[in-house]
Amino acid sequence: MSDHDKYPVDDRGYTATPGAAGYTDTSESFLNKARHYGTGPEFVKFGKAVRYSFAALDAWAASQRRTSTKEPEAA
Repeated sequence: MSDHDKYPVDDRGYTATPGAAGYTDTSESFLNKARHYGTGPEFVKFGKAVRYSFAALDAWAASQRRTSTKEPEAA
């Protein structure tokens, strides 16, 4: 079983905010705010439904890597 199998996925292969929060070990509130400010993972909207691809979540997580706490945060 891959990590993706632990989170709810729709028939298109996307997960909703609760699944994305679990996958990235963040909160739904964090993702909602990050989406508002444009600092979070890429997402798609189907009508009012917000969905995340696991590829986008993985890419965002990779962009958050740091080697020091003194490094500025990524945009």
